[in-house]
Amino acid sequence: MRTLVLNSSQHRQPVGSDPWVRATLQAVDDAVAAEHEMVTSVGLPCWELSLWRCARQGARTHIVCPIPRTEQAEETAQAWMRSFHLQPGVVHWHWVLSESRRPKSGWLLRDKTAIALSDSIQAVSVRPSGRLATMLDESRRVAMMDYAVPWQRQARSTRWQQRIPSMSKDSWPPGSIVHLTRSCDGPWPGESHAQYYEDVVASKNTYARSGYETLQRIVRERCIRGTLFRARGGQARVCLSACTTREALQLVRFRARYARYSFEPYSVVLLPSAVERVGARRVTYGKGAKADPFVQDDGVLGHWQREQEWRVLGDVDLGALDSSEVVVVTATDEEARELRTWSPYEVRSFGCAEPLGTT
Repeated sequence: MRTLVLNSSQHRQPVGSDPWVRATLQAVDDAVAAEHEMVTSVGLPCWELSLWRCARQGARTHIVCPIPRTEQAEETAQAWMRSFHLQPGVVHWHWVLSESRRPKSGWLLRDKTAIALSDSIQAVSVRPSGRLATMLDESRRVAMMDYAVPWQRQARSTRWQQRIPSMSKDSWPPGSIVHLTRSCDGPWPGESHAQYYEDVVASKNTYARSGYETLQRIVRERCIRGTLFRARGGQARVCLSACTTREALQLVRFRARYARYSFEPYSVVLLPSAVERVGARRVTYGKGAKADPFVQDDGVLGHWQREQEWRVLGDVDLGALDSSEVVVVTATDEEARELRTWSPYEVRSFGCAEPLGTT
């Protein structure tokens, strides 16, 4: 029997204590214990959580995978196999081909394919009158509700504007360049999905890849990892800014297009003596060659220029610098006190207010 554990879209930053997370894990565990084959997919936490659990259990799994026609299915399969630590021989791929590279373009057919493949459907957290609920009705499939929990609308990310201080003192000298970081909606650069969901499931009240956790990872590894997100020429790079402390806080803004903040008030500062040694180059703004990683469009009304961006191709190896050339800045004073107990670098704070309910 093939069983589908079904969830509508959930918060992009799941926590292990979320009811839908606990219910999904239980539904998968019971189906696998009954020797069912599982149907799942990739691309969103509502699908990947069950895939991760199936991989942990070594269950026979049918993965419905949307893919642009321009991609090679075998390469895509191998990448997902590595990232989820899937065992060869127990996975069967069902490809949903799309003419577009936009991830959402294949979602509708993905959902229909997953439902059609399944003999049994466990509806865990399905939005009433939503796309999946309508699809189930139209398919005339009866979804079981043994593990059902109420679907809840996603809450917007932490409203930093309400916590940023109105006055801020300079936290680094002129000539420094700053890597502002943020929470990560999914695995960190270079991290497997297996490790990501391991930590998400173990988390209780805070997101396992929050801005503060991301900053701590950089300090632990002594490395700022490059990212390919919207990277020109397909080259991973680290983005930095020649901004002042006040300007850095002005860059903390919510971007509705990506449903997240562009930056959060967590930063790694390279002091002037380190700038040249890490290979940082100033970005040129304008209509340059699209493959040039050091050229950036002006943006609407020239707003990209406000970032005063510098870039380093690849990673920034902080371990190659003297610890006195690096300053770490947290959002709150409490985080700074905690990080100072083990950080090899000087730690300062932006002085943001603590979240409501923590004081």
